[in-house]
Amino acid sequence: DVATDKIVRKLRFPDIPAGAMSGPDGNLYVSFASGYLGVYNPQTGATIRKPIWTGGVGTFWFSFSKDGRK
Repeated sequence: DVATDKIVRKLRFPDIPAGAMSGPDGNLYVSFASGYLGVYNPQTGATIRKPIWTGGVGTFWFSFSKDGRK
């Protein structure tokens, strides 16, 4: 909770998270040290879409297009 700075839930992932961002669709997008990017339900941590390989380093640098489609 950003207002109280308290942990309200813990999510477990199959890899080491490198970055995370809320997407325009309300889902949680998490990039991993292995080069994958996954989409998760921010409330439950359930996988929404199978992680995709982005490759390379700096997997924590990602953004969304203006229309939210990419």
